[in-house]
Amino acid sequence: MFNILLGASVPMEYGWETELFALATPVGGKKMNNCAVVIPCADTDEMLLQHLKRLEAQGCKEFDVLLISQRKPNVESKVNMLFFRENYPMGSSGGFGVGQVLGYTLGYDYVMNADVDALPLSNNLIGTLKQTAEREQKLTFPLFISNDTGKMDKAGSGNPNQYGTCTRRLFEGEGFEYFRLFKGSEDMEFMERLSMKGMIFLERSAQIGHKSHVFDSIQLLKSRGNKSIYYKKSEVIASMLFARHCILRGRPLPAFRYIMRAWSACVKTQLFHSQYPDIHRPVMEAMRLNMDGVSPFRTSEIKEEKFGAGSRTLQLFSGGNSKEGIIFPEKDDPHRMGEKGIIGYLGIAARLLKIAFSRADYLLPDSRFLDQYASLLNILLLLKPVKYSDGKIYSSGLSVFQVAANFAATLLLAPLFLLVILLAVFVKAGEIDYPITTKNVKKNLAGFLAYVKKLDEASKQKN
Repeated sequence: MFNILLGASVPMEYGWETELFALATPVGGKKMNNCAVVIPCADTDEMLLQHLKRLEAQGCKEFDVLLISQRKPNVESKVNMLFFRENYPMGSSGGFGVGQVLGYTLGYDYVMNADVDALPLSNNLIGTLKQTAEREQKLTFPLFISNDTGKMDKAGSGNPNQYGTCTRRLFEGEGFEYFRLFKGSEDMEFMERLSMKGMIFLERSAQIGHKSHVFDSIQLLKSRGNKSIYYKKSEVIASMLFARHCILRGRPLPAFRYIMRAWSACVKTQLFHSQYPDIHRPVMEAMRLNMDGVSPFRTSEIKEEKFGAGSRTLQLFSGGNSKEGIIFPEKDDPHRMGEKGIIGYLGIAARLLKIAFSRADYLLPDSRFLDQYASLLNILLLLKPVKYSDGKIYSSGLSVFQVAANFAATLLLAPLFLLVILLAVFVKAGEIDYPITTKNVKKNLAGFLAYVKKLDEASKQKN
């Protein structure tokens, strides 16, 4: 099947094909070009079809699409497609990281990772990215245009999974995305690792459209799945591994920054999610660089409060002139944290104190506040119940005494968290094959295969 799939262009045997094709088995299609667009597809056929229509309009036709999915999508397209069956749920990191290894193994000169909903806006996207990646020999990515605003999204531009383009020489020199994170942070890890060496390039003449990412704590706590749990866990692990990577290369400042990032994530989990063991436990495991844990679907629930007529509400606004509530300054970029500088943070702190000592029974944020200050909802839930956009009122489920006790416990545990992280970075991280390169990819594929089999078995037992 491998030779049939490749047609006349059969590369040398690398020694990791058994593990690779056990994760993503070739089912159909033939390699026709030197450029691969890797699309892990867990979404609807409609979104994939919309994406393929955009690819059909490309001026450069010399590319193949590598579809990685648990089922063969029911779509037809004029672009040349190769389909790979995802035998075990690999998560986003597996889809994209394993996809890069797949493209390299099949002998492609250029590999582009593409979210299924990252839609090409430029008809010259593929050709421009190929030319620029070959010239620069860096991770090359297009300009990110927000579907919500129609403007450039600075927070989104630079995601390697949104048409980030790599050459074979780049993979051989710098390695692949760290797919063993399973769900999330593999893009951050790859981006930061290459950025540290000046190996990234933004091609502004190529553009894609994608939704802006605004995800708040109430959405997370309402979710019954485990995707967000793995995101939290992966952020800690990726930060710690990259910190050690920096230390070994004599870069103490970025190492310190990423150690503090991991520590901050653990402290925030203790402060805001200690009452949710199915969120709390995986992050505490990640702090010890335990990469083998299986996170179950959530069983704990955010508490829903009931308030009758006559209850006192406090409205929260972003912008506006209302005198009936508390006004937060409107922000141009919803990914930024409020007003700029120390004065801005002091202003936000003053507003939060005002909320804490108000006599309101619950808070009523407007829709713009929920978009622009989603990161504040963790704090607001500890202060007061919050009426969310679904019309329901949610709280942390903790009394004032419990909130104070958890705050004190977090202060006491914070130094211990830092000690555990430092020990893991300097000792445990040395036992992990990171980053994933052509020299250790076989071992990492085998470890990842064993892990996703474990996850699949746990999922079957639950069902």
